[in-house]
Amino acid sequence: MSVENIWILASLPILLLFANKKNFLFMLSLAFLLIASSHISIKEKQEVKYPSNRIYLLIDNSYSMSCDDLKPNRLEFAKKEIKKFLKDVNKEVIVFEFNKFIHLIAENKENTLKRLKEFFDNPSKVKTAQFSYIDKIKIKKIGTDIKSVLNSINAINKSKKIIIVVSDGGDKKVDEDFIFWGFATKNGANVPGYDGVSKLNIIGKKYFRYDEVEKLIKYINNLNIYSKTSIYKDKDISIYFVIIGAIFFLLAIVKKYIFLVLLLFLPQGQIRANETLGCIFQFFGLHKMAFSEFKQSKSELSKLKTAIYYIIDDKCKKAVPILKSLKEYKKQRGYNLAICLVREKRYEEAFEKLQNLHKNYTDDKKIRKFYIALKEYMDELKETTIIYQAKKSKDEKKIDKKTDNNETKTKYSIKKENPW
Repeated sequence: MSVENIWILASLPILLLFANKKNFLFMLSLAFLLIASSHISIKEKQEVKYPSNRIYLLIDNSYSMSCDDLKPNRLEFAKKEIKKFLKDVNKEVIVFEFNKFIHLIAENKENTLKRLKEFFDNPSKVKTAQFSYIDKIKIKKIGTDIKSVLNSINAINKSKKIIIVVSDGGDKKVDEDFIFWGFATKNGANVPGYDGVSKLNIIGKKYFRYDEVEKLIKYINNLNIYSKTSIYKDKDISIYFVIIGAIFFLLAIVKKYIFLVLLLFLPQGQIRANETLGCIFQFFGLHKMAFSEFKQSKSELSKLKTAIYYIIDDKCKKAVPILKSLKEYKKQRGYNLAICLVREKRYEEAFEKLQNLHKNYTDDKKIRKFYIALKEYMDELKETTIIYQAKKSKDEKKIDKKTDNNETKTKYSIKKENPW
């Protein structure tokens, strides 16, 4: 992922200075629009086809090419036909000589894979083979391994390519994709210095005879091979951030009405709509609007939420009847009733209710924490009462102050720990 104007993104934290509950959606919309204006983009992979019209011409200079069934011998006869081919073919031709190994025909030739790889990576740095280099090819007293030679080229350049093998054949079957140009007769000839006879042994699926140079030229000139490669392009995705920003801007304007229209089509219609809207407004911190929606709904969840808002507003007398009417949410109902009892200073009743909750919901951390805090407070309250009754002195005011502080601390703790 890349960003053209990074300084715009760097300015985003400044929006926090102006953010509040009422304009939260507007700030969110502006943030997405700023991201869009920074021209953010991602790398996208694309496959591209390109013509692969380079020809790799491999000339066999093994010892069997010295046979004289083609005059003066197979290799010299092949050289003449190759020069005709190079003159009239319309593609770039790179010439190699081979036997069991492969050599690039060019200046300062080296029989190394490093040299071959340099050629394939940077063909402009290596001179294309000329007729004079072809004339320098000499027969060597060594056998032929066409399969190994083809594997060497394919290992260095794996893309599709045109390969022409100029040879009298080989003993091993070769399945690679190449053109065989055979330079030997069916009757063959004796290999100089050996008793064996070497005949034309055609290998490969596509082949031409030694006297079919014109046919081969026509075929190659009409042949096009395409290779595929992967490239990465920058795709601008700013438009998506513009769309998201526009959606949040619309939500900030219409707020509950757009949700109300959509939610009216859900089961239970208006009740479900009010409940869902209340939860949405509560999530965004719009508590007055949330409270208003919960009051209009008759669902169990909305009743619980309404009671909690009454408790937060220190209106426990309104919250208690609602909590007692709940048929669901028994854990939340008991927990919040205990809060109301504590605020009414009915500690024994609150402690008894929390004891029952603690037994039934032993894994609930909020209930356990509330239960322990109230127990500790009641123990301190009893101890304070004993001291107060035993000694009425100037410390009485301090004890009362301590009691008030403990009570305030407990109320704060209860209110803070209320998860519902």
